[in-house]
Amino acid sequence: MFDLIPFEQCIARPQDEDKINLLKQHLTNVKKFMEEWLKDDDPTLIKLMGLSGVCHDICKAHINWQKYIRNKAGSGKGPSHAPPGAYLFSLLAYKLLKANNLWEKYNVYWLLMTRDIADHHGQLKRLTDDNWIKSWDWSFMDIAGIEEFLKEQYPELQDIDLSETVFEQWMDKIDDLIEEALEALDVG
Repeated sequence: MFDLIPFEQCIARPQDEDKINLLKQHLTNVKKFMEEWLKDDDPTLIKLMGLSGVCHDICKAHINWQKYIRNKAGSGKGPSHAPPGAYLFSLLAYKLLKANNLWEKYNVYWLLMTRDIADHHGQLKRLTDDNWIKSWDWSFMDIAGIEEFLKEQYPELQDIDLSETVFEQWMDKIDDLIEEALEALDVG
């Protein structure tokens, strides 16, 4: 077995002098920045952008990424965390939109933000690129801690269940939702 790092103790980047860069604080800061950036915009877009800020690096909680960043020798890239973050965002954002009967109105934004998260460390790919849709090793992250953090940030997600079953079932649904969003986008 492996030594799972509690979400509360996960770091986002190496320590700066005496400052520990906790992942939880980084995600909260990015969420606040995104919401402030759009402060005069549509409240639903503000919520989605905040959630995208939370999800963009949340999979740095993976044990392999934590090992990489804690032992970083100064070169190389760490394990991929952006695509599974996009996968998680797609699930959470869909649930938020459906709960408020807003899916049809915002599904294009859902797809655009999901793709942005998936590619946030490289060149943006086509909307139809589905490299982020696959089974991820969620058991290598403190999912209970992540779930608790998400519920603190988004009380609307109190009923969310981030179990392996939910993640697998989501994979069966996502292609149809992407098609819906692409049809709404009407890219021809």
